Amino acid sequence: YCGECGGWHAAEEGDLWAESSLLGLKVTYLARMDGHVYDVTEWAGCQRVAISPDSHRVPYHLSFGARTATPASRQRSSPSTSSASSSSPRSAASGSTHQGTPVTATPG
Repeated sequence: YCGECGGWHAAEEGDLWAESSLLGLKVTYLARMDGHVYDVTEWAGCQRVAISPDSHRVPYHLSFGARTATPASRQRSSPSTSSASSSSPRSAASGSTHQGTPVTATPG
């Protein structure tokens, strides 16, 4: 959700963002990986990722292994309806302890 626009933006592969609920008392970290959106709040907490929730700008972009990352400083498009870790946000979201491809969150 974008607080600036008052609407939702489409997430792109590798995007990492935060959304607030309960009048800002609860912050949930989300990431889009493999075409799905995962709750990566626990992983983000372990990585000490600090993101302002409901931001218009995509603050972090996840890159997986040798894949090329796109710049994280881009603005989100119009409304429509990331330090190295031994465990990826994908495994944190699934509850697995898989030690897979290194995931890097790069700030914008």
